[in-house]
Amino acid sequence: MKEKKDTISDSGSPLIVERKGDKLVISIGVDRLDGHDEHYEIPELEIINKDDWVKDIINELTKEDEAGASPLTKLFDNAIIDAIGDGSVGLSETSPTHFGVCSKCEDDLVPVFYTYKWGDICRRCFALIKGQ
Repeated sequence: MKEKKDTISDSGSPLIVERKGDKLVISIGVDRLDGHDEHYEIPELEIINKDDWVKDIINELTKEDEAGASPLTKLFDNAIIDAIGDGSVGLSETSPTHFGVCSKCEDDLVPVFYTYKWGDICRRCFALIKGQ
């Protein structure tokens, strides 16, 4: 005899973001795409064809602009920028955090990281200073 599980059906599962091996997996049950739960700016929708509705949502998430970016790629870019800005401990202290002007060689629009001693500095100049 099968044991009854106290779980939400897959179609009603909440938003879940997790790591599975070498993949970041984002999932949400399709029944959560009705737009109304906890999102009061979206009216309760009357969905007459769930398959077409889900396809349309997927199209919107992956629709590329003229530069090739989509809402999903922008979401990841913003998350990466925020993780850098929040000081992720998963990055090396000499990992570039933004583009800017190196305070030593004055190259512009280069990947730099901030140091207390030298200000914004590129990796090349940091390596030269450390090698002295």
